[in-house]
Amino acid sequence: SGDEDDYRGQLQKIDETLEAERASLDTVQQDLQRLLSMRSTVTAELQANQGRITEIDELLSRFSLLKNHYKVDLLRLEAIQESGALFVHQESIDCPLCGTPPDKQHNNDSCDGDVEAVIHAATAEIDKIVRLTSELENTTADLMKERDSLLLLGKDLQEDFSGLDNKIRKTSAPSLGDQRNLY
Repeated sequence: SGDEDDYRGQLQKIDETLEAERASLDTVQQDLQRLLSMRSTVTAELQANQGRITEIDELLSRFSLLKNHYKVDLLRLEAIQESGALFVHQESIDCPLCGTPPDKQHNNDSCDGDVEAVIHAATAEIDKIVRLTSELENTTADLMKERDSLLLLGKDLQEDFSGLDNKIRKTSAPSLGDQRNLY
């Protein structure tokens, strides 16, 4: 009966040790799972961050093309405006080819001859393009600020990821293996 009590005592100690080791193993597994979850969250944030940077880069590229298009349009409209102003303010003379006086000359049937209206239309279009260019520059500046902010955030996220990844590889994963072996 004495041996039986010794065996029961040893069995109880073994059960207590196993329970303590199981609790330690559970704790290590939970810590590892928490770190893996945090790393997964940081990875998703990194991907979203990089996706937005790519999107901004594409927008900035398109906006650059649009700005160049606006410049070309402005040059064209300014040329129309200047040539129309020269034409309106030019002194009326007899036709150099046939000598017809200015009051007897006929306008082309497809043109109403209203140079002033063309100048006003060009001026209005210039004003519109100048306004659109200003709005485009403001939007571009906002996007550049956002991009710079995202780049800084990306560096921080990359550091977080590296720290978590190192902790998982060098500490938590080996601890889990050790704890499993001990259990």
